[in-house]
Amino acid sequence: SHLDRLKDSQKFTYGRLKAFHDHQRMHFDAPYVYFPWGNNRQVVKASMVSPRVYYAMKDYVQSSSLEIDQKQLCFVVLALAYRTGMRINEIIGIKVGDIADISSNNGYVIEHPKITLKPNRYRRLKSSSAKRVIPIDSLLKADELKQFIAYYHQQHRLKRRYLFSQGSGNQPLPSVFFSNMMKIIWDRLLITHDFTFHSFRHTAISQLALVLSGSPLTQLMTDYDTAHSDTITKAVLANNKEKGMWFGLASLAGHLTPDTTFE
Repeated sequence: SHLDRLKDSQKFTYGRLKAFHDHQRMHFDAPYVYFPWGNNRQVVKASMVSPRVYYAMKDYVQSSSLEIDQKQLCFVVLALAYRTGMRINEIIGIKVGDIADISSNNGYVIEHPKITLKPNRYRRLKSSSAKRVIPIDSLLKADELKQFIAYYHQQHRLKRRYLFSQGSGNQPLPSVFFSNMMKIIWDRLLITHDFTFHSFRHTAISQLALVLSGSPLTQLMTDYDTAHSDTITKAVLANNKEKGMWFGLASLAGHLTPDTTFE
């Protein structure tokens, strides 16, 4: 009902808390409390996709009746979303030409792919800080990287402009494809959930924060071992050693300052 939706709103919660405290001040001499979020109720809806759920999603795709190339696409999207924290529109707009350090010429093979995120007609970046390079060769696990490289070569061979496209490849798959794909998997696997595609972004940033800080929680809340954690740390902090890990994480996430990353 409308009343139930109102009760779930941030405005309603703020109003009830403030009214209750005003009553305490008037009748019970409670101290004054400043409510800084009264006029600026920016609250992030954060949720974490655990490694257990992530691998269950991969198993679900593997056991599905999808064609091999469709499964391959799903695996690559899943890995990029879960490991890098890229926004959905950033993933949608990846062009084959945005991927560097991956080639095979005269028997000489280079397979250290990195994705350069920059604006195009299908991807408007939120700010200038959103232009960045994603070191997927360091972020992805070995099997995920192998799948990505195979998928890249397939799209390159078919001369498709966008990484996640079919047919002529001149335009990417629509955003509803990506969001619905994840929702279908979650709905089938979990009794209840509040995950959205953006949950991958919160997950990746939170897990990478543990990795970069060297937290012992890394072993409990992520699937990164010590060697992979070291590789990630070197890659993410390569150009931010002086500024520190929070600026490195903010840079990877496409945030101008760590303040947004903290939120």
